[in-house]
Amino acid sequence: MEDTRKVLLKEYLSNLKVEVTEADYTKVWSGWRDMDYVPCYNKFYFICDGEGWLKIGGEEYYPKPGQLYLMPEGVRQSYSAISSNTFTKYWCHFTAKIGELNLFDVVKVQNLIEVRDFCLIEDLFRKMIYSKRSGNITSVLRTNAAILDLISYFLENSAVETADLTKTESLERLKIITDYIEKNLRENISIDELAQVVHLHPNYLIRFFRKHLGMTPIHYINRRRIEEAKRLIIASGSDETLADLSSKVGINDIYYFSKLFKEYTGFTPTQFKRMVSSHPRAFPQGNA
Repeated sequence: MEDTRKVLLKEYLSNLKVEVTEADYTKVWSGWRDMDYVPCYNKFYFICDGEGWLKIGGEEYYPKPGQLYLMPEGVRQSYSAISSNTFTKYWCHFTAKIGELNLFDVVKVQNLIEVRDFCLIEDLFRKMIYSKRSGNITSVLRTNAAILDLISYFLENSAVETADLTKTESLERLKIITDYIEKNLRENISIDELAQVVHLHPNYLIRFFRKHLGMTPIHYINRRRIEEAKRLIIASGSDETLADLSSKVGINDIYYFSKLFKEYTGFTPTQFKRMVSSHPRAFPQGNA
């Protein structure tokens, strides 16, 4: 089964909600300066030319062209020009929420990355700026698509797989629950049982899950069981019977198992087996 921290991180990202409030391409003026403020939004600065100074938390930077900076919500920041050769930069202000949490409170990433593909990032900012300013009915969708691509690029180049989930009480409690589910996926897991694990009332547990993952605990358990069944099919090919598969993921009724599998994947287990057998290269085991 997958590492529970990785599973939890995937679940958080699947519930990410974004909004871009401002975006532009600017050459900053010589008096560009602000000290020790704490924004209620995240910022990206993509430096194209010039020089200046940033402070993010306790770290100071003198950014160079080709660097992409993340300045997270809720972190004390400062910036200023340091010469007449001021920054030319793409920038945006955005929120990225998982329930009531800021994305960058859930994962830790570095404050900057060196951009390998300048044209790609420039194109994303241009699309974001154009979409933000247009009055098209799809403008919000296109703006969100651009910021999601930009966030994804930043995370992919920030070694997020090694980042720790922040040590808040809620996240620790959620990790205890998901760890328990992973260890007992083959067993019959009840809401009352999960509630006892973290000393919560069952009704509050359901609300807690909805707040953080956007689904009920039962929905999460069923989804994890179907993901595990897919992994087993990919690993074993057509060798597993439906009875074996269903029992290995904690579902004793093969008809209910087949119904859930189709509900979550769009295919019956038998159809999915045929797909894996016919196109094995399309289903690498490491990506199950």
